[in-house]
Amino acid sequence: MKTNICYYLVAQAPFMDEPFRQNIKDVMGQPITWHRIHKDQVAFFSQDDRHTSLQTFLDTYQQEYNLKFHLLKTYRLHPLGEAASRLAIKKNPGKVDSLGDLILQLIFDGNQILSPLIKEEFSQIPRHLMQTASMLLACDLKATVASERLYVHRNTFAYRLNQFVNLTGLDIRQHDHALLFSLIEKLLIKQG
Repeated sequence: MKTNICYYLVAQAPFMDEPFRQNIKDVMGQPITWHRIHKDQVAFFSQDDRHTSLQTFLDTYQQEYNLKFHLLKTYRLHPLGEAASRLAIKKNPGKVDSLGDLILQLIFDGNQILSPLIKEEFSQIPRHLMQTASMLLACDLKATVASERLYVHRNTFAYRLNQFVNLTGLDIRQHDHALLFSLIEKLLIKQG
């Protein structure tokens, strides 16, 4: 199952859609779905991670428009991504970050500002689906071992994992998604 990458683009001031939409489409080399969130914030989806190309794009446009931007790579449109994007423009203007990197940076800084949003988002995921995802991580992404440890059939395990991916947008079979979920898990355990 291929998951889309959602990028939040936020600026320190309002900006016009059109020049950015076309140029980001050119950078990504594919059609993109574009969502205007606020005058200074948009989100777009891509199938591919083009971190380096997007950083070069940001560097060019920041000089041209004399305006700082930030791009946050996340896994879907959601309040957590929107809030994290707003925080990232203040913390790392001019950069491209992943949600996992930003959360890790906040943990190191002792900043818990996103914790309530993380808790709210993941409290809505059924417990058995959270257990499925957690066990997959605990078993080094070996689904057969994880299904045996949960005492469920391999097909049941796969079905639950797909439900988790559909509900969260996190395909923890991908490295960066697994890392992000691991961080989120630790924050949820810390919060109780």
